[in-house]
Amino acid sequence: LADRGIVCVDEFDKMSEADRVAIHEAMEQQTVTIAKAGIHASLNARCSVLAAANPVYGQYDRTRRIQDNIGLPDSLLSRFDLLFVVLDQLDPDSDRRIASHVIRGHRYKSAHGRPGNDSDYDDDDDDESDTDIGGGSSKNTSRPPTIWQRSRYESLSTDQNSGSASSTQQSEDVLQHDFLRKYLHFAKTRIKPVLTEEARECIASRYAEMRSRQDERTLPVTARSLETVIRLATAHAKARLSPIVEADPDCAAAMDILSFALYHENNDADAQQLKEKEHAPPTPELEEQMTAGNDIGGSSKRKRSEDAQEGVASTDAVTLTTRIWNELRAADGEKAMDEVCTNVTDRTLVETAINQMVEQRKVMSDEEGGMVYLV
Repeated sequence: LADRGIVCVDEFDKMSEADRVAIHEAMEQQTVTIAKAGIHASLNARCSVLAAANPVYGQYDRTRRIQDNIGLPDSLLSRFDLLFVVLDQLDPDSDRRIASHVIRGHRYKSAHGRPGNDSDYDDDDDDESDTDIGGGSSKNTSRPPTIWQRSRYESLSTDQNSGSASSTQQSEDVLQHDFLRKYLHFAKTRIKPVLTEEARECIASRYAEMRSRQDERTLPVTARSLETVIRLATAHAKARLSPIVEADPDCAAAMDILSFALYHENNDADAQQLKEKEHAPPTPELEEQMTAGNDIGGSSKRKRSEDAQEGVASTDAVTLTTRIWNELRAADGEKAMDEVCTNVTDRTLVETAINQMVEQRKVMSDEEGGMVYLV
């Protein structure tokens, strides 16, 4: 039934053993074999699978591996391209957005009088009702066709954050459902991108890098992961309506998604933070340091210049995060905070990088003992 489409499975961890055996064939060979009443048939099941499962302990345990928390066999987990862990974190802003979304669903009523009809596509029905079947329209006859529609997040954000920056960002128009469905159908059926030589080299090098980074705390990186990168890069090229798969941005976007799923790394966010930090205005403390630095002799300037050249690779947040990760892996997952990146003179940068990794759930820090642990 889901051939050429998508199938969504909830409570995936509560499947019986017979169903798990049957879904192995569907996910590996994209076919379903039926042998009933003397009929032997093989049906196509060329679809994407989106599954949701609960942790075996009721709550996700960060001290255990992902495989131990999910409770599914590795042979079945390896057939999924991406695996995302959704944690219930205590964040007031996130909790407020979730509560507002649920409450907004009860502000509207469907035709049957039931609450919860909060679809962004109800405006399409209103537009269709304005047009008569015979071809004439009762109103809006001069309005040109458009692919945009008003988002209902506009009214919510205006009520809560009138005049704020977040209200301006959320009040942008969204694409209509019909146009988006036609666009995706066109991209899937008409666009057949091929890999370029540069894209092949990029995928091969990044795959070898992922293989060297895997450990017991992450999912195993196998040849199926290589196929995952190819599928993600091809899908990104189709979304751009491009006939070729390029190293940048297709392969880069695919590797960012896979890195986030495997190592919980958000390269786009790290790069954006680094860019904002570079273009941020100097603080009064930095201005005082720059003023004091101008009064020092030439020998001190040369020494600072040499130190800056030696530590230029260790002063940005992205490089520091990678170095801290590699040092912790080499030290069996734990290391004293004072022994991390000892060649970096500014320890504030190291502490800031460790705090960012703690927020991203990559490491845990023990401030009393002065230790850093890999998650």
